[in-house]
Amino acid sequence: MMKTLFHPTLLPLITLCMAMTTRPAAGDTTGAKYQPQLDPVFTAGETFTYRATVEYRDLLRVTDSTKKKQKDANGDTRLVPENKVRDSTQSHYWAELIADAALARTIFKNGSLQDAEFLVRHCELIDDKGNTMQLLRAGTIIGARKQADGQVAFAIDGKAPNAELAARLSVLITLGDEHTRASDLIGAPGPVAVGTTWAVNEKAMLKSDLPRIFPGVDRVAGSMTLRSAQPNGTGAGQTTVTGTYRLGDVHPPFPADVEANSSDVRFEIVVTAPITPGPGKYDVQSSVLIHHTGHTGNIQIGLTETDIEAGFTIDQEAQYVVGGTVASAAGLATAPLVPELPPLAPGMSSAPVLRPKGSLFHPLQQGVEADTTAPTPANSSPTIRQAAPPPLQVPADSPFSKAQDLPTAPANSK
Repeated sequence: MMKTLFHPTLLPLITLCMAMTTRPAAGDTTGAKYQPQLDPVFTAGETFTYRATVEYRDLLRVTDSTKKKQKDANGDTRLVPENKVRDSTQSHYWAELIADAALARTIFKNGSLQDAEFLVRHCELIDDKGNTMQLLRAGTIIGARKQADGQVAFAIDGKAPNAELAARLSVLITLGDEHTRASDLIGAPGPVAVGTTWAVNEKAMLKSDLPRIFPGVDRVAGSMTLRSAQPNGTGAGQTTVTGTYRLGDVHPPFPADVEANSSDVRFEIVVTAPITPGPGKYDVQSSVLIHHTGHTGNIQIGLTETDIEAGFTIDQEAQYVVGGTVASAAGLATAPLVPELPPLAPGMSSAPVLRPKGSLFHPLQQGVEADTTAPTPANSSPTIRQAAPPPLQVPADSPFSKAQDLPTAPANSK
């Protein structure tokens, strides 16, 4: 399966359904304990190399079920559904960015990446028909800055990109959370031995950028495990951490007249990082599966109910090689400033690719929950609700095939 990228702070927020092609090594058997590092440690003026890949797939299906009155063999009148798919679209693309990078003007005291510039070596996209296109030419300078409203602003050689390019970049380059880091969200509560499992930090997640991206989320359940530790005798080496978790009560971004079920949002993550904080290679692989369903009713010639299903899977991989000197990053010193962009419309996610596309959908407004009752016409027969569409399938070799459902996952450890 192709992979995709996320910044490590949002990685634990927006990713994970990927069947891992490489299993971690057996690891240290000495009984030693380790505090897994999950965040690249950035300092002012830092340069680093950066590689991100992303595979994005979405599905939108709208089915009209018209109930027509028909008489059966006994002469009794029944409502018989007649299903018709009104809209069924899928899209799929794979993108990659390889760049030399340097911190620009601002990082926060917790080391979270908030403002950086990327000198493109390679940036291309392959669509679902196999067509390859160059997103950005080599030598292009990308400026990325986290804004106060949570939006990531991009500049391409000093100019704001169009909406489509910005959406592609939003999954190739995502910046950190001012208030928290991946270690706060999914890190171990202290030094642990290989094989130890701990709960994700639900409280920290609910105070992070997560509710901004997934409106309505009120529960997070899941766990992480230290899979391996490979010390090299000098105090350095690598650890690998894996985990899965789910979100509870996420509101789908459907129109207000849709009676919507809570979305199914599931994550999977693999982080390989240095044993001790500092320079080194950080590799974060993640995947997110999002499944929305909803129903709405309309009166036409007969009684018609519409079933709406939207699904997304996003697989990502981000690699940071921090420390040392990146020769080509010298050109970043002359990069123009990232322009300030106007805030997003109220309720719009800073990750636009996570929202269904098409005329049926609009941003979910902050503080406004979707209607929980479909309109019922006066003096009409009651609507016969059809079964919801089947959920998106989880691969048999994915950790989600054995994931615990809410709320029976391990209690929060922090």
